[in-house]
Order: sequence, then structure tokens, then C-alpha cells
Amino acid sequence: MKQLREIKLKGIDHPFDVLLAIPIPKGQDPWGQFACLRGTEWEAQIPVLSGELLAHALHGQVLPLLNLIGVAPEVRLRRLKQHTCKLAKECATHDKTCVPCLKVPMCYVAPIEGTEKSEAASVVTLAWRQGFYVAVFTLEGEFSLR
Repeated sequence: MKQLREIKLKGIDHPFDVLLAIPIPKGQDPWGQFACLRGTEWEAQIPVLSGELLAHALHGQVLPLLNLIGVAPEVRLRRLKQHTCKLAKECATHDKTCVPCLKVPMCYVAPIEGTEKSEAASVVTLAWRQGFYVAVFTLEGEFSLR
């Protein structure tokens, strides 16, 4: 199962905690298990940022990250709301919330061709539902997520 690393950021320059979910890099690819999302509508909703930004955020400087990460998770969900669950036709509990939204059920399966892509998109969708910003951080300089 694909997983995102979840981080709770407490900023000295921001009054609220920030929930962040990032793919675990694989080799030199910062997308890791989520590389399969390249070329999908989900890729367009996941910002690629400098690893240096994350390093500063981990040390309490959250505002620069928030300024560049873009819109809130619920906005990213709304941008994909036309993607009804892949299992809609065979599911007994299917209803209008079975699309990317704040009430999307935990059983949501993204309607993308290919099991790997569908699973990855579903994990990202559910992370947004839980209020996590999802971003990819480049592995440059001395910064490492390993």
C-alpha cells in the first residue's frame, strides 16, 4: 500500500499547526511511489517545492512554505470533484459524497486507469480530506528525506 509521510508543523511564525504529507523518495526520484501520478490531473494539484523550504518549516519557519504551497487541501479536492469513485456502479453505499470533497468516504477509489495510479490518487485524495497539504520536495544540496 502506498503511503505518505505525515508531518505536523508547528510554526514560530504561524499561529496554527500545518499538516503536511509528502511522498517518501525512491532513489533520486522525490515522487517515490507516487511517480505514477505524473501526467494525471492529480499531479497538477501537487506542488513540487524546494527541500530547503521543508527544512526551514521543520525548524519553525512555516510561512515561506505556506506562501508557496498554494491553495488549501479542500480547494484541491473541489478541483477534482468530477472524479466519481471507480466502484460507484457496484457499491451499495454509493452516494453524492463519493467524489473528492471534504466528506469523501475512506473507501474512495480514484477513477484512473491502472491499479497503481488509482491507489496513489486515492491516498492523496484522502490525505486532502484529512486536511493535509500534499507536496513533493526536491532532494537538492544537503537536504535529504531519507
